[in-house]
Amino acid sequence: MIADTKIAGLPYKGRQALSLALSLPQPHLIVVVDTEEEFDWSKPFSRASVDVEHVQELYRVQNIFDAQNIIPTYLLDYPVAATAKSAAYFRDLYITDRAEIGAQLHPWVTPPHDEDVNTHNSYPGNLPVALEREKIRRLCDIIETNVGVKPATYKAGRYGIAHQSLVALRELGVTVDTSSMPGFDCSEDGGPDYSRYPTHAYATDDTHQLIEMPTTGGFVGFGRRYGPELHHLANSKFGRTLRLEGIFSRLNLNARVRLSPEGYRFSELQALTRTLLQQGDRLFTLNFHSPSVAVGYTSYAKTIAARDTLLRTIDLYTSWFRDELGGVFTTPQHCYEMWKNHPRA
Repeated sequence: MIADTKIAGLPYKGRQALSLALSLPQPHLIVVVDTEEEFDWSKPFSRASVDVEHVQELYRVQNIFDAQNIIPTYLLDYPVAATAKSAAYFRDLYITDRAEIGAQLHPWVTPPHDEDVNTHNSYPGNLPVALEREKIRRLCDIIETNVGVKPATYKAGRYGIAHQSLVALRELGVTVDTSSMPGFDCSEDGGPDYSRYPTHAYATDDTHQLIEMPTTGGFVGFGRRYGPELHHLANSKFGRTLRLEGIFSRLNLNARVRLSPEGYRFSELQALTRTLLQQGDRLFTLNFHSPSVAVGYTSYAKTIAARDTLLRTIDLYTSWFRDELGGVFTTPQHCYEMWKNHPRA
């Protein structure tokens, strides 16, 4: 049994944005796919949910990436890497230079199984230090053994990273973490609060060994400066009664958006991107979950029509990013290598 403690979160205060990310001459887009087992998000977590049949449908989105010369980053969790058929699929993508491969930790399906399976422990950063480190190590080992890649890019499942997590990542040779989600608060059930986190990339400590490249998210509308406060008000009991979230959105006062085709329209992704560009951001991450490319595994792809809309949104957004914004596609590791060779401010 693991005691209930609040997750610590990442140490970003006082960290300066990476000079490279702010000095890029044009917008850069990373595509990250949280590649995981199939499970019912509305039900309790279960160690028995390890099926990965949807991987055979990933060609649908990979075809889009191939057509646009995008190299996505697939962050594999344990069931995906441990299943021979899915591991072979990603090994082929990697050796043909069509994808980067990283790691994503879902604690409840990753050995050793020494913790209770519950919501609190589904956030990796809530686990005891030694247990979290061992889970990350075994995840990286199974990816290296079965896929042939030593993961250097990481994401904590459910965005549940903590300060303690960073020590293990550095020890295991991870150079880029993608766990933080600016604008979003997961603290209600024991996760981190990212509502005030920066949208830009930054070094997690003075050694600059491990870089944080956040999932892109934030607030849009003319009241976005007060985005966290307005969002909190809209989602309070009072706000829900008055349906303030919908009112704020219709008035273009404030809306919270994640750069994802899951639950967001193309126009919303455009609005978020333009807003962040005006703030000086030049590095963006488009993110979604792998089961959403198949029908029936997530709430975002319950029907063929919904799945096809999601794929079309990915195609529309990436084309717009390239053709209208003059943007280029990149990967977390390519950005890290560019940064290493870039003069530090």
